[in-house]
Amino acid sequence: MAVIPADHPLANYSAITWTDLTAETFLVRYGGTGPQAHDHITRRIAELGHHPRILRWDVGRETLFHMVAHGWGVTITTESVASVPVSSLVFRPIDDESERAEFYAVWSPYNRGQTLRNLLDLAERMKRGAVR
Repeated sequence: MAVIPADHPLANYSAITWTDLTAETFLVRYGGTGPQAHDHITRRIAELGHHPRILRWDVGRETLFHMVAHGWGVTITTESVASVPVSSLVFRPIDDESERAEFYAVWSPYNRGQTLRNLLDLAERMKRGAVR
């Protein structure tokens, strides 16, 4: 999913393509999923014959989203993150994105908590395509 400011011209599109994003400045984090996002953006934009403009920041996801909301650039995220509304931002699917992000989880065999069971249930439903 593309994350763009609500007042950005692309915010009026119901879906966008990587070509729509070639002229944008991308913001990514150094930590978390930032390195994977950086590599993914670089690969997709290079496939179109362009060099991406990427600014890396040592911030958390929420701060990065605030930076996008203030017009510093755009970023990408997963559908699961995009399901949580954030004021001044819009999340748009990238129509020509064919690659799905993989998700792995590790937990203690002694953890029988409800939170873990809820997470595993959600992961199973997502795997089957029951959650979008």
